[in-house]
Formats: sequence, C-alpha cells, structure tokens
Amino acid sequence: MKRLLAFLITTLTLCACTFNGIEYLEYAHTDTSGWLKKDTIFLPYAKDIKGTYAQSLHLRFVKTYPYQNIQIIVNNKTGGESKKKVVTCHLTNKNGDYTAKGVDYLEYEYNIDTINIANDDSLLISIWHNHKKDSLPGMSEIGIALKRLR
Repeated sequence: MKRLLAFLITTLTLCACTFNGIEYLEYAHTDTSGWLKKDTIFLPYAKDIKGTYAQSLHLRFVKTYPYQNIQIIVNNKTGGESKKKVVTCHLTNKNGDYTAKGVDYLEYEYNIDTINIANDDSLLISIWHNHKKDSLPGMSEIGIALKRLR
C-alpha cells in the first residue's frame, strides 16, 4: 500500500511539473515491422493550455529503418480550424551516418511551427507519413511536444 501511495504521489508531482517549459508531451507507439500510410496516429487532446507554443516533432527509430529521411504530416485541429504542416526529417548526414542520439533507439527532434491556442479550445493532433512506400519499417514511436512561449 505504501509503495502504491508513493508511486501515485510521484506520478502526480511529475505531471504537475513542466520540464523546460514543455506543457504537453505525448508519444504514440508504431509497429516497427511497418507503419502503414493509412495508419493515422491521433494523440490525446491537449486541454486547458491556452497560449502560444513552439511545437516539435519527436521520432524514435530502431536501426533497421532503411531510409535517410522521412516526411511526416502533422495536422493540428483547434477551434474548428485545421492546419497541416509537412515536416521533412533528415535522419543521416551526407555519408549515410545517423545523426541521432541513442544506442538501440535513435531519437530525433524537429521544430514544426508556432501554434496559438485560445481560451476554451482543445487541440487534436493527427500524424501520418508521406513516404512513397506504403509501409515504413523501423519507426518505434512518434510524439509531439508543446513548449510555452507566452
């Protein structure tokens, strides 16, 4: 019982904190054997976060990913308005070497855009890839972070 209580207190404390101004950070798992183009990822609603935010895309790959880059489409729907942003992510340098951090999993972060969220609006984020091949093997997780600017 004491361990459960300590776990709950720690979890709630971490949820209440912001790390470097990040107020929203959500990841979704993808199948490393192949993320299909039709498999749109929907992240949980971001609620009660009015303000202006820098939005960033977070990617985690295993080293079996066979390509040097990937194009991700991020659709932000807030207040009845949708805005799509295409993010081209370069994963290797000119020599084909990975430019990421990590040993087993390669982690990348890319700036997307600045987003304004008004009072009483919630944000629905949907994500899919824009690759020529229908199935992309090797991607493990994809996430979005919102860092408060004002």
